[in-house]
Amino acid sequence: MVQSAEVTGAERRQHQREKVFEIVALYADGKVAPCVVDDVSLSGALVTCELKLSVGQPVEFEIEDFGKIPANVAHVRGSLAGIKFAMDENMAAAYEDWFAQVDKEI
Repeated sequence: MVQSAEVTGAERRQHQREKVFEIVALYADGKVAPCVVDDVSLSGALVTCELKLSVGQPVEFEIEDFGKIPANVAHVRGSLAGIKFAMDENMAAAYEDWFAQVDKEI
């Protein structure tokens, strides 16, 4: 289930984040690992993952009922990583439509 994230005055994100806590697959350097999505937006996600990731590293973020999304690692702190999506216009439009349909609870 997705829940609306509380946005504070200090929040400077490009898009509103939604709390998720679902498991997805993250592909990096020929490896794949399950990751817990802490929150997700139209432009990226915050994940907890056991893969060793580094800033700038290209990855693929796979959502079971959407597919693989190309992305880059934006920041890393231990097993927590910020992932910035790198979608072309067509994929971004499809993802935005899919994201709008996700079951959200407030």
